[in-house]
Amino acid sequence: RGQSPSSPGGPAADRPCPEAGPSRQARARWRRPALYAIPTPLGGSPVDALPGCALEIVRGLREFVAENAKSARTFLAAVGMPCPLRELRIEVLDQNTRSDSVPALLAPLREGRALGLLSEAGCPSIADPGADLGAGGHRGRYRVRPLIGASSNKDAQIASGTGGQRLSIRRLLPREKAGGGVRTRRLEHS
Repeated sequence: RGQSPSSPGGPAADRPCPEAGPSRQARARWRRPALYAIPTPLGGSPVDALPGCALEIVRGLREFVAENAKSARTFLAAVGMPCPLRELRIEVLDQNTRSDSVPALLAPLREGRALGLLSEAGCPSIADPGADLGAGGHRGRYRVRPLIGASSNKDAQIASGTGGQRLSIRRLLPREKAGGGVRTRRLEHS
């Protein structure tokens, strides 16, 4: 009972109620470690932006994949990790990470430990390199658990006043060295 997210069973909230009598297959599925997609606030403190249950899960993790290790450490310090930050393992997954490197980042899951995925801002896997890690987690039949928090895409949708009827999600555009935003203008007129 009350296992930490880094233990194979994951946090107690992730497991079915024993009184419910889950099937053997369901019990096996719930014992698999999870990839936790951890939202980072778009401004302000993570302690103010994330619900207590999400903070508890983050504080129980010891291995992370992030776009930027330095900003990940800043976030984790603000969360109030119960261990020294130097004891955490933070691997980088950014726009320059080769797709054949992604399976190696899932090693903690294969070894029975939970893994945290941190975005630079907002929700991981939404217009974010973390989408490749989430897809790899699904291919490996691991649980991918998004935690509740900020989403820059949803914030932009709300602020746009479009109501979402014409919402079109595209991957992040690469930085253009020349052309002055040709791709952006092309999307605006499509």
